[in-house]
Amino acid sequence: MLASELFALTQTNKCAGDLECHWCGGPCGRLLTHDDVQIRIPFVKNASTAKRPDNPYVCTGCWLFAKKRSTVNFLDGSYQDGQALAKHSWWIASGSTIAVKPLDGKLIYDKLLSPPLLFSMCLLNQGGANRLHEATVNEFVEIKAETELHFTMNNLVMSYTVYELRYALESGDATGTEPGVQTLVGFFGPCKLEVKEKKQGRPSTEVGKKTLEPKDKVVASGSTPA
Repeated sequence: MLASELFALTQTNKCAGDLECHWCGGPCGRLLTHDDVQIRIPFVKNASTAKRPDNPYVCTGCWLFAKKRSTVNFLDGSYQDGQALAKHSWWIASGSTIAVKPLDGKLIYDKLLSPPLLFSMCLLNQGGANRLHEATVNEFVEIKAETELHFTMNNLVMSYTVYELRYALESGDATGTEPGVQTLVGFFGPCKLEVKEKKQGRPSTEVGKKTLEPKDKVVASGSTPA
């Protein structure tokens, strides 16, 4: 599943059609056109990040994410009106799309340490814009402590494992962990976790195992195309 498709589902919509989206390459119809300012010039490398630069139409997910004025709901319960979605960091799961801020460390770590089987996270820590078509989606039937999970920071793909993130938070030191873990701790800050007393026997590395059952729920509001 593409991030645009997952995002569309959370907006009670769906990416569908017989064409491929200009931005993400996902399925789209012939209703919505792209806003890409890059012009295709023969024999000149195109600076556009579009997956299908020659295609004129976009999918519902990419179109909705490009809206300039929407109500953005944050993980801490606050919200802001009149916001461009691409200017925020996002947690996108099968049930919702919700914006996250650097101060949401404790809240987001709870999700990252016990992740759902289907989710995407795209973070932004400097000027510019989040590009949904470059975000990654984690889609599993089972997640273990050593499973490599992906997210983007400033549209660059990074990874972490529950094992290393938990170690960094419990020890209060991300030194020596993989770059993705250091990026997460650097962005959201340290959050000291209580070290649970180990029980006898071999510890389980299983984090999640269940059937995917997406539930549509609108969190980042915005008009849907006719």
